[in-house]
Amino acid sequence: MNVGHNGLPVLQVEGESIPEAWERSIVELNNNGYWYRREDPKDEGKMQVDSRMTIVIANPDSQLLAHKSMTAGLEDLFEYEMEIMGAKNSWIKDLNDPDDTKWDYLYNERFTGYPTDEGVPLDQLKYIVEALAKRPTTRKAQGITWVPERDTITKDTPCLQRIWFGITPSDDGPVLGMDYEFRSRNPMIAAVMNMHGMHTLQCHVRDGINERTGMGLRNGRMVDSNNSYHVTAKNQQLLQGFLERLKASQGRGEGIVHRAFDRTFVQDYVDSVRAEVIKKVVAQTGNYMKGPEFEAEAAKIRRIGQEVGHYVPRGDVDGSD
Repeated sequence: MNVGHNGLPVLQVEGESIPEAWERSIVELNNNGYWYRREDPKDEGKMQVDSRMTIVIANPDSQLLAHKSMTAGLEDLFEYEMEIMGAKNSWIKDLNDPDDTKWDYLYNERFTGYPTDEGVPLDQLKYIVEALAKRPTTRKAQGITWVPERDTITKDTPCLQRIWFGITPSDDGPVLGMDYEFRSRNPMIAAVMNMHGMHTLQCHVRDGINERTGMGLRNGRMVDSNNSYHVTAKNQQLLQGFLERLKASQGRGEGIVHRAFDRTFVQDYVDSVRAEVIKKVVAQTGNYMKGPEFEAEAAKIRRIGQEVGHYVPRGDVDGSD
């Protein structure tokens, strides 16, 4: 698409599973996104493609779990799920220390410790669970990440802006839907990992509500919205490589089932690296803290590592040092 005089094209795709929805979003972006050159020396005069994209994932609990063309490995996927649930919150920098080189933000840090005027961090995930458990019809169950006092002055700012949850009645029992919005996202780098991370949050909220109410809530669709869904000039090779592999697969008559790992495969792999990944995150955390504070944080990381990464019913795996 070559027209951009009214702004970025507004695109939408839908897939049954996370890998199918992600794959379709890339094809749609390539075919109908806006191709143009930015006035940025980093782009070296090369083209990039951009859009305003909505991605509907009809069944994030689908047996098809992870696309084989993800740029990250399955161990990275597991580590990211740990991060989404707070395993790296101690990696956030002290904004009052100009020499602190730790991270500017983490999504879990914003959702579970959002700063308030009173100085008492607000746990928005806890609020979401309690609000829906108390009143399943509420439309107020949302959380935000943007902190103007911080994000207008730091280098790295949150791409994810907002999450929203709603419960819908159905003949098969109540369903938990999840909507979320990103201001900026590159499908070849972070998008599919983000989808898995958001599904991890959806499962966390679902389980929290069920523990409080026993209502038998199940996961429903996820709606993934992006103000700018783009592939930068420097990542065009990743895009073209993805499209070439997809074309070859389709030419062999293969469907999405051939291009994605199922839950059992991912579970077996994650189980084989669980202890190693947990130890890695614990060791990295040791670069930021020592003594009793570190030991407490390490215990938290090990607990999170046991709580996430469960895609089929299974027993615990020892993740201790």
